Amino acid sequence: MLSEWTIFEYYCDDDAMGYSTFDFSKDMYFDISLNNCNICILNKTFLSKSVSKIFKSNTINTVHEFIDHNDKIDMTDPYNLYNFIKEGIDKCPSNKYCLFINCHSQGWFMKHFKYDKLTVTYNDLFKRVKENNIFFEFIVLNSCHTATLELMYEFRNITNYLIGSENPTPFYPHVFSQNTINILSSNTNVKDICIELAKDYIHINNNPSPRTRKHYVQGEPDISVIDVKRSESLINSIIQFDMSKIRLKDLHYYRICPDDIRYGQEAFVVYDLYYVISHYFKNDKNYKNFINEFNKALIYYDQSNNLKKESTSKYSTGIGYTPCPYEHHSRGISYIKMDIYKYNEKLLSNCDILEYN
Repeated sequence: MLSEWTIFEYYCDDDAMGYSTFDFSKDMYFDISLNNCNICILNKTFLSKSVSKIFKSNTINTVHEFIDHNDKIDMTDPYNLYNFIKEGIDKCPSNKYCLFINCHSQGWFMKHFKYDKLTVTYNDLFKRVKENNIFFEFIVLNSCHTATLELMYEFRNITNYLIGSENPTPFYPHVFSQNTINILSSNTNVKDICIELAKDYIHINNNPSPRTRKHYVQGEPDISVIDVKRSESLINSIIQFDMSKIRLKDLHYYRICPDDIRYGQEAFVVYDLYYVISHYFKNDKNYKNFINEFNKALIYYDQSNNLKKESTSKYSTGIGYTPCPYEHHSRGISYIKMDIYKYNEKLLSNCDILEYN
């Protein structure tokens, strides 16, 4: 009998604390009750240079694990992502598919760890997936600054919903649990499933276990459920404004993590979309249409208790934006490689582009 769901977990761990989020939860994958769900996992652990691959369903339980001393597996390679998903679909077919990715991000590109030179735009990472018309009911990006207009637009043809954080995430961003299986097996519609997953995420952050408390206390995350099918309508409501009015020096308070602006480093260049538009265009005749489209796109938004205690929480409303995009010449990646760049003359301001080499 065909399972209802196949859950893909694509772990790009950095071992910042000396062990990986995958290793932390590894035993759970063998004990968990599936209830008509399959689990497919590909994990790379940098500290021990190990790679684990798991396929688990009601009929199979296959584990492949090997040590990669030469560190040859690049989790930013679009072929690695695609081949893993294709193998999972072949071994664990189902009616519906969803994808969790655990990595580091700075808005529109992902990387393994903070100072990693292996980086890729999400547009390029999903290139093979898009070419082969693979579709997910929802995608969860367990990574910093991924609830953005840019990624919403990138994913509009490969999923229905994007679940991500506008703010930085904690070390354990979205620990997979029996709750995830129970929510997916609840026979509710996909939209409500996404909302319940988001609520569960905030609950775990607000009520960490003794084992995770010291790591969660360092995080001030939020969570967004975004209807990516509304991306073009939302963009059309934005490009009616005159973006030339936006100046980089005026955006300080609407920048995620405004007290941690570090020029010369690739840190925190995502701004809150709602507050940027409201600051400059609240009296514009098109403003009400923008608010209407924004509310349709943002299905659900909540903040952890840690974030609510911070003054910056009032400048985070669920969808980020990069009005002043930046490039990485030394790494060969640029905002230009994003599909959304075709709107650059209307969607971006003329403020200085930040360059990080």
